Amino acid sequence: MEKKILGLYLDTPLVSALQEENQSCIVRSFSGRRFLENIQSYQPALILADISVYEKEVYEICFWLKQSEYASIPLVIISDALSINAELGTYYCEAFIAKPVRLRVLMSLIDAYT
Repeated sequence: MEKKILGLYLDTPLVSALQEENQSCIVRSFSGRRFLENIQSYQPALILADISVYEKEVYEICFWLKQSEYASIPLVIISDALSINAELGTYYCEAFIAKPVRLRVLMSLIDAYT
């Protein structure tokens, strides 16, 4: 079964690899406004968000998400930050994954949360 994933600021190589390996259907958003439109229309099973470039905006989106009607959608944060061991509650997410992303690790998280 195809897994519906909403990606926030995900790069193309990662999306392509996930679609090939995990039979995932990924809709990407590159702005907060587009993210809100996509979450309403797409109704994903999981959200993957890369905080590497737009950390403050992603934080605000995560905060809104977990207080909205979409709070039950699992959220996995991808980061290149060295302090990846930050509390999960800081970003209101279920899991962090460090860059460079190891595809098998990410796929196991996707399987666990979808």
